[in-house]
Amino acid sequence: MTSNLSNKCYEVKEMELLTEIDESCKEEIRCCLYREEMFQTLAIQGLENEQLGEWYVEKDDNEITSILYIKDEGNTYFTTFWIKDKTKLLVIAKQIECLKRNSILLAGKSEYVESIFKYLGIKEEISRDIHYVYSQKCTKDTDVPIVRKAIHNEYDISFIHKFFIHFFQPSNEEQLQRLINKEKISNDIEKGIFFVMHDNVPIGMGRYGSYTKNYIEFTTFYVEEKFRGQKCGKILLSHMISDCLNCGKIPILQTSSNNISARSLYEKLGFKEVTDYSFTFIPH
Repeated sequence: MTSNLSNKCYEVKEMELLTEIDESCKEEIRCCLYREEMFQTLAIQGLENEQLGEWYVEKDDNEITSILYIKDEGNTYFTTFWIKDKTKLLVIAKQIECLKRNSILLAGKSEYVESIFKYLGIKEEISRDIHYVYSQKCTKDTDVPIVRKAIHNEYDISFIHKFFIHFFQPSNEEQLQRLINKEKISNDIEKGIFFVMHDNVPIGMGRYGSYTKNYIEFTTFYVEEKFRGQKCGKILLSHMISDCLNCGKIPILQTSSNNISARSLYEKLGFKEVTDYSFTFIPH
């Protein structure tokens, strides 16, 4: 790929890699991220729980104007960003170029991701997703006995491994081992992994991803192929919505704009479209 950044380097300030984040700096970052809380759940969760990850910031006149957050998600480096205004997309692009790292999955509003790709000289099309937020106050929780939370035991963890592998499809042993890392799986169980059951055996799952004061992200929905089309996904999602609302949080999720069946289900259950969103791997 041929970058478009070389002629603009004189305009671009370097971002600072934060090796330590004290309370003052943490509060500065928090204030920025909460301006777009719905879209910054992963970064906010990483900040609040002091999870391993890389934080880069740029400041103008001692004020944070752009943030880049990178987290190892097992099969990829999940990368998200916050900017004070669109002119700072160039700063984000420059920092991403400097990383020279494989398996970067860039997440953000579609128009922003497109601009970053343009700055990087990437001609590939970005993915087209839809960002949804739940818009009702309650939901009917049906067939609760066939949905349960995963717990910390070998039986449940074996199914989590199975479903993760089918969902993420790791391409090599390194990705596989990062995906089924014990600490990562333990953290996911703590946040909330839900099984939909058939004859007391898990046949699918969904999980809570990142969360903030007001939102929980739903992610990694998977149902075994032979059970699809039997409303298992609807039952699972309805239960997760109820659980989330009972925790005083609002569900959010993203799905491909081409996934008509999923979009139809989400909208029937009370989700409304917020904006175009993108999760796109940066070619290397």
